[in-house]
Amino acid sequence: MNNGCDFMYLSDNVSNCHSFIFNIKLADYLEVTDLARTSGGNIDGQRLVLKSQSAKKIREQMTSDFENGGVLPPVVIGVVDQGYEVNNISSSGDIYKYIKENRDSLCIIDGMQRTEAMIRARNCMERYIRVELWLVRSLNKLIYRMLVLNTGQVPWTMQRQLEVVMVPVIKRIQGSIDNIELPTTNDVQRRTQPGKFQASKIIESFLVFGSRSEKVNTRDAIAEEYVKLDFIESSSKQEILDVYIEFLKRIVNLDFQFGRIDSKNENYRKFKKGCDILGSQPALIGITTAFAIKILGRPKLDYEPEKQRKNMDVIIGGFDGFIDKLKSMNVNELSDFVNLQALNAMSPSSASTKIGDQERTFFKGAFNVLIEENFDIPNMDVCWGH
Repeated sequence: MNNGCDFMYLSDNVSNCHSFIFNIKLADYLEVTDLARTSGGNIDGQRLVLKSQSAKKIREQMTSDFENGGVLPPVVIGVVDQGYEVNNISSSGDIYKYIKENRDSLCIIDGMQRTEAMIRARNCMERYIRVELWLVRSLNKLIYRMLVLNTGQVPWTMQRQLEVVMVPVIKRIQGSIDNIELPTTNDVQRRTQPGKFQASKIIESFLVFGSRSEKVNTRDAIAEEYVKLDFIESSSKQEILDVYIEFLKRIVNLDFQFGRIDSKNENYRKFKKGCDILGSQPALIGITTAFAIKILGRPKLDYEPEKQRKNMDVIIGGFDGFIDKLKSMNVNELSDFVNLQALNAMSPSSASTKIGDQERTFFKGAFNVLIEENFDIPNMDVCWGH
């Protein structure tokens, strides 16, 4: 029975996503996904076709099964389209036309290995395969969809899921914020100036902003269930990315002001110059957590959207005034105000394996003081000595 014209539609009312499952000829699928397949899924960070011996053996078995009439699990593709209207699709032909027109932005969310296996199948180009298409109006909802799709799958940690979709987010951040530079881990560039952050560190900061917990560590514990649930819950209620970008704009401005303290003091233990403050991941995570909680509410205790908007206006306005105050100072005044000597003396110095957690908590408390004092402090000693 030829089911090539059938499709099934479901709406995800939580994340405002649209799911279509349909059948398509393999040849047509390969045509519309050509760019995605040759561009690493069209999502930087997507797992490429694996080349290990075990992966090859598994693909060979999939190819053999497919050649013999086996049905592989659906390949999952995605498109971010802010102007998409669900009523525009009423048949599988409409779906094919849509993905063909949007092939440049189409991404393969899940199925690179299956696609490679089907390509190797002989005389199967006229076979129908099953494909799932997710249409979303924002990158943040695509992130939400990826988390829901992959949560609980052992081979995919939270970090891996985010890497698959976060580079478009990083690009949006770069397009929204002046004077920010976000090299990836592949670039292996050291931080040498204000406004320059490893992209992976901004990813972690964004995750922390969503979960509002400074104890998230994308390198070691990002797959823990409480992190997943907190982030999913928060991102499903509002456009966290938009709020985060407004916050990050101020962080970059603050970083440039701290960076004016450029004379390096080798006698200081860790923070030898101003650029070192927000170049420290614990400091970035601490300030992120403090602002996220004050704007959005504590984990499990979200403020109503109207209160969040009011908090945003008041807190960001105060933050802008604080940065303007720093801008008005000369370098000597700024150095006295920030007081790196006091910061080095008061920040955690334990050799404990938990030093990272201690530092994050320290900076969360420090910047929490700044917010609670409405950004009106005589100097940063008030924050460092909290």
